[in-house]
Amino acid sequence: MGWFTRRGGNPAASTVDTVRPLAQDRLTRILDAQGWHWVIDEDGDLGGNWEGNRFYFLLSGTHQEVLQVQGFLRERLPSRDLDALRLFIEDWHRDHYWPSCSYRVDESSDTVMFSAAHSIDHEAGATDAQLLQQIRCALGTCTQVFEAVRDTFLPSEEDEDL
Repeated sequence: MGWFTRRGGNPAASTVDTVRPLAQDRLTRILDAQGWHWVIDEDGDLGGNWEGNRFYFLLSGTHQEVLQVQGFLRERLPSRDLDALRLFIEDWHRDHYWPSCSYRVDESSDTVMFSAAHSIDHEAGATDAQLLQQIRCALGTCTQVFEAVRDTFLPSEEDEDL
């Protein structure tokens, strides 16, 4: 008998977290297991709110092998801060691996929508634990950059009282 040979079989083998292709129903089960609330919108995208910010859990790629967790800051920024926001994003990307930050200008309201995303290509598949780790990392790092944006560009209630 070798060092790694098991005697008698493994009754827990059927519950082992194995590497499998990604699928939206796997993501919903992972979110359910955490007690997190989610919705599937009219476009079929899986999303939810964390600390008031909107997040989507999107699968892309030829075989739906890329999981992108994309979040949108709940507040809009004034477009007058766009140059400073660009510098903020450049600094963030230089100092942090995640998330990848971007913005979109809404000319009709003269505001800027700030977003952050964390993407991983799981071409070989992933375990549920690996997907949960990515989701937690994405939610945590996106929330971190959202707080930094708020601190930099949005006055707090205390600041407005001064």
